[in-house]
Amino acid sequence: MNNNTGSYEFDTLYKEDKNKELARLKRKADFFLDLEKEKWTQAGLKSNMKALDLGCGAGFTSCEIAKIIYPGTVIGVDFSAAMLEKAMDVKKKKGISNVNFEEGNAYKLNFPDRYFDFIYARFLFQHLTNPITAIDNIYRVLKPGGIFCVFDVDDDWFTIYPKPYSLIEFAQKVAAIQQEQGGDAYVGRKLWSYFNKSGFIKIKTQVEVITSDRVGLEKMLNLLSFGGSFSSKYKDLAILANQAKKDTYALIDVADAWAGIGIFVVTGYKPILFS
Repeated sequence: MNNNTGSYEFDTLYKEDKNKELARLKRKADFFLDLEKEKWTQAGLKSNMKALDLGCGAGFTSCEIAKIIYPGTVIGVDFSAAMLEKAMDVKKKKGISNVNFEEGNAYKLNFPDRYFDFIYARFLFQHLTNPITAIDNIYRVLKPGGIFCVFDVDDDWFTIYPKPYSLIEFAQKVAAIQQEQGGDAYVGRKLWSYFNKSGFIKIKTQVEVITSDRVGLEKMLNLLSFGGSFSSKYKDLAILANQAKKDTYALIDVADAWAGIGIFVVTGYKPILFS
């Protein structure tokens, strides 16, 4: 994304930072995969569908959707050319034949009306400048009866104890930068409203709570970016991020340290209109 479309800027990162960010995204994809598969199945994802993975990044999730819907097809769309290059590598390494990748963004999808059976967006809406415009466009390319599913966060649903002051200060600055660039760190609570305004029906919001006593504190901390997507642009933030990361990871050795996060999963359906 760029500042005209959203708040995530992978292509502006230095090569070393890109590699670190890709490694984090892979950890994140692996961490949430079982939960996402469960939610896809509940929503109605099945074989022979035509699916869109919007904001597909490096294609990890696109390939997993492709396995489920085979011999159906998946198209992964992302604004970042560098991400799409990595996605093609992932496709090749996994040997997935029924997935393709295209450059584009949520506001201008180059697909016909009523084209997809299933559209998925994971950790995308927190970065979008115009979420309603994006959902209206998604609605357009979804078939009547088609499924739209969003998997995203709300920063008020992340907590850690004890919470280092450096992490508090860092989180506040990142949220301000994200808002300045058009993103929304608190999008989770707003998704039901966005779906409703765009005409979706049977909208269902679930908040899946994941805690460190269940998965381990280190695994949860490994999901945090510590401002990775902003580090090349904001040097002062990078210094604070390093301190926050150091102080936060030190909690792994604290016996009573604990963390929890709520993941918002929102599903809606495009109505079937009978004439």
